[in-house]
Parts: sequence; structure tokens; C-alpha cells
Amino acid sequence: MRYNKTLELIKKEIQSHDIISFDIFDTLLIRPYLRPKDLFLHIERSLNLEHFQESRIIAEETARKKIKRADITIDEIYDEINDSFKSVKEQELQWEERVLQPNPLMLDIYNTAKNSGKKIVIASDMYLPTGFIEKVLKKNGFDKYYKLYVSNDSGISKHNGSMFDKIIKDMNVKPECILHIGDNKHSDYKIPLKKGI
Repeated sequence: MRYNKTLELIKKEIQSHDIISFDIFDTLLIRPYLRPKDLFLHIERSLNLEHFQESRIIAEETARKKIKRADITIDEIYDEINDSFKSVKEQELQWEERVLQPNPLMLDIYNTAKNSGKKIVIASDMYLPTGFIEKVLKKNGFDKYYKLYVSNDSGISKHNGSMFDKIIKDMNVKPECILHIGDNKHSDYKIPLKKGI
């Protein structure tokens, strides 16, 4: 019952906005893990790569400390990883593509926005390559969007608000014309709300 009420409320909000913005990870796409870094443990165990999870986590933390941009790339993460794991990058991408699946609730909501003729933008703070994300979105039924914004590619982020500034400028609308849907309380709620979205 609560599920249906939430769904109807979101669909009603979609009808009263011109532009619908979606977060990707843990919103449109979900992984079958409790935490995103559990993917690295899955890779470690499946490929018998002892200490891969720990090395991958440390490499990302190191890259984030070194790089002074909105976000880092997967290449920059693997630049910092233990030499014995450098070849795992392509396998990580393959595993991501394999495990990522559509969130059924969000697919329904996305299709409501699409079928209502709304202009859809997709925004993500993520280290994965834009081309890879485009492919995975399409594979999982998320197509016909107007524009995709990815932090590591664009140098802007939802976290600091610059991505929402860019979306408002690109769409050439007042912020209140945009509805943003995402799962992160800071990046997907507090920040866009401050921007008037």
C-alpha cells in the first residue's frame, strides 16, 4: 500500500515538472550487494585474487587524495593499485556490467517520465567511464534521455552542486521546473533543494 502511494506521488510530481533528473547508482541501477565495495570482494573470491578488495579500496582512497578535481576516473584508481592487480580493471568493468540491473520501481517511474514527453537528464557522481555507463543504461532499459552528466568526465559534481548549476544552465529553465530523483540525502536532496530544484 505504501509502495503504491509513493509511486503515485512521484508520478504526480513528474506531471508537474518539465525536466526530470535521475541519479544512476542505487536509483536507476542497483547492484546485488549490501555495499558497493562488496563487488570487489565478489571479484576477489570469484577470480581467486587474494587481497584484491583491500587493495582496490586503498587505491581509490589514494587517488581521491591525490586528484583535486570533482571526481576521479577508474584509470586513476588503477594507477594507484598494487601492480599485481592492474590487469583487473577490464574485469571489474565486465563484472559491473554483469551485476548491474534495473531498479523495477525506477524503471516504471522513468518510463512514466519518458512516455509523458518529459525531458530527461541523468546525473551521476561516478568514476566509471561515460561510454560504459551509457551502454549499461541502454542495456537495462534506460534510453531516450536528453543528456547524461558524469562527474569524472565533466569536472562537475552533484556533491558540490556544480552539476545542478550546469543542468539548470543547459536546460535554460528556472530550477523549480526540474524534479530530481535520487537516493543520497546530501547530493540528491539537500544540494538540489538549495539550488531551487
